[in-house]
Amino acid sequence: MLLKSEALTRERESKKPAQNGSVLIVALLIIVGIIGSGFVAYKIFRPTSPKPSSKTEIRNTPTLTPSVENQPLPQDETVKNNSDDTSVFNEQTVKCLGADRKYSYVTQEICNTNKNYWVKILGSFPTDPEEIIRCLGADGKYSSVPRITCEDTNKFWDTHKPSSSSNNSSNSQSISNSTSLGITSTPTPTPTPTPIPWYLAGGAPTPIAAYQPKGSTNLATSYINLANPGTYNAAPGIAPIFNQDKGWRGTGTQYLSTGITPTNDQTWSTIVKFTDSIANTSKAILGARAAAGAPIWGFQPYSVGYWSGGSLTVGPNISSGVIAISGNTAYRNGIAETGNITTGVGTLPTIYLLAFNQNNTPNLIWSGHLAAAAIYNTILTPAQVLAVTNAVNELTVMSGVKGVINNHISLGNVLQYERTQTWSVGCTLSKSSAASNAIIFSNVPNDGAFPGYELYVSPAGLLNVRLIHAVSTPAPNGSIWVKGATNIVDGNTHRVWATYDGSSTAAGVKIYVDGTLETMTTLEDTLGATIVNAAQNFYITSQTGWDDSYYFSDGWIRDFVLDNVVRDAVYVSANSDPYTVPLPDPGTRQLLLRFNEGTGTTASDTSGNGYNATLTNSATWAIY
Repeated sequence: MLLKSEALTRERESKKPAQNGSVLIVALLIIVGIIGSGFVAYKIFRPTSPKPSSKTEIRNTPTLTPSVENQPLPQDETVKNNSDDTSVFNEQTVKCLGADRKYSYVTQEICNTNKNYWVKILGSFPTDPEEIIRCLGADGKYSSVPRITCEDTNKFWDTHKPSSSSNNSSNSQSISNSTSLGITSTPTPTPTPTPIPWYLAGGAPTPIAAYQPKGSTNLATSYINLANPGTYNAAPGIAPIFNQDKGWRGTGTQYLSTGITPTNDQTWSTIVKFTDSIANTSKAILGARAAAGAPIWGFQPYSVGYWSGGSLTVGPNISSGVIAISGNTAYRNGIAETGNITTGVGTLPTIYLLAFNQNNTPNLIWSGHLAAAAIYNTILTPAQVLAVTNAVNELTVMSGVKGVINNHISLGNVLQYERTQTWSVGCTLSKSSAASNAIIFSNVPNDGAFPGYELYVSPAGLLNVRLIHAVSTPAPNGSIWVKGATNIVDGNTHRVWATYDGSSTAAGVKIYVDGTLETMTTLEDTLGATIVNAAQNFYITSQTGWDDSYYFSDGWIRDFVLDNVVRDAVYVSANSDPYTVPLPDPGTRQLLLRFNEGTGTTASDTSGNGYNATLTNSATWAIY
């Protein structure tokens, strides 16, 4: 028989497991509570990224849809503009994006309302709108922005680019994790937004035809109707001379047909850019006329005459510019002329280019360069005419350098070649007039004896090469002087070469124009002493001490090369294309100045020898 105390003890011990289990359960609940509290605390207090500015804008997007902050609120919802004070929160608040594009703590109910707002505005509500991601901007460049800003940018790309260039998952990159982990990712290629064609500038409608020989690859591609390839392509009656820098050149015999028949009701428009027009008041660059005395449509560029049924002629004369017709209004360089074009009764034939079509016969055939033309079967607004004018004027193919009075392009005291040194010089050039000697290059100083070597264009338009010891010294210590036979002062683009074999004789000089060896005339052949002088500076487009007279004006030079070997006729012929850079042999190219910078005061030598050229100022750049 157990004692009472012993029985009680055993009773207590029998109850211990149950009590211990209760304690364990309570302990677990406490631990879970602590973890849960920590999780809540972490969620509330977790660090956040610096808040992006609410003024983040999309760059270079004048046509961008209104920013989200200016969107109207849905009529059936109240959307809060959140407070910047992130200290205002409790267990029932969440961090949420407000209609003011800012984040703060609000109730879940308010956040749900805001979420509905953003879904209506953007089409979706990102899981983490504040996350910083790599995003394609409207300027075609990637940058790091909040995801919500990227969603806004997507709307721009949906309007202006195919879906493949939008900020979808492949073009939007989260950087929140890769940065912290030190992961280096391959940069995403940066697509460039497709530029608006010049003939659609300012919201202009699609024309029936748009032609742009300036900048075309070749004559065949220049005929293509850019607005609708294959339909109304230009067709040669007599093919024009093709010049990639300037367009189609007519000399009074060439013309093209378009197959386009305008209506004679002053509801059509056309615009054309031209240069180097012949000084003749009775030539047509574009037009149509059924017969003499019948209604006429098109342009007489020099005088300047506008035809749209009747006519309107307005001075002064111009040799280059952009002229347009829209309905009965005439425009010169984007500005409306005074007066309206009169009307005429009758039908019109198809339109010719470089002439006008009079009863299917070219008439008033023009001379000059036609750079671009567009034909519309609707009336353009004044703003559209101005926008298209500005856009077509920006058709820049290349840049080069030109001579400007009291300016020069200097390489300094370099490339001082002795009379025994072989060399070849080549460049692409164009020149439209000549009144005095025009230097291509020279290292001749203005010291009375004028020692050195040079290539220039004479007033007769002929290439001249000189190697000089002293022009005033009698034979045999004088100079070599040789000239070519082709007049290159014609406004066209040429590749020219001059070579010298180091023999100290005129027979060692060769001159080439467009790959063909010139018939040369020797003016002096008395070189017998050094042509090197300490005062020499290598100039292009001018000569030391003669910046005010012997500069290369009314034209331009580009792709200037100097090699230390004699280039033979085979090489010159293979490198006569004025639109490609002559190929070098290893170790022979001493200088290559592309002159393709177009701005600044430095032209880079891309031969690798570091003979960079310094321009007196940016006025010597030629953009064409």
